Amino acid sequence: MFDDIDISHLLGSVSVPTLVIHCVGDSVAPLSEGKLLASRIPGANFVTLNSRSHMLFENDPEFPRLVRSVRGFLKTE
Repeated sequence: MFDDIDISHLLGSVSVPTLVIHCVGDSVAPLSEGKLLASRIPGANFVTLNSRSHMLFENDPEFPRLVRSVRGFLKTE
């Protein structure tokens, strides 16, 4: 069902600070989708993580970088 939802036409009207984080080797959604999402949201910040996971957990080597990215984003907004 989620694959049938398309809100891409609304992305240009997002007017809140946005952080898009995507893992390079995401096994669920390709990196190109994360880049596309970020490129269509005005002023969005895009961060790539070197992981194959779709969701990062604390045992993933990139987890500390995920936390730093989110904390840094929240401090600047």
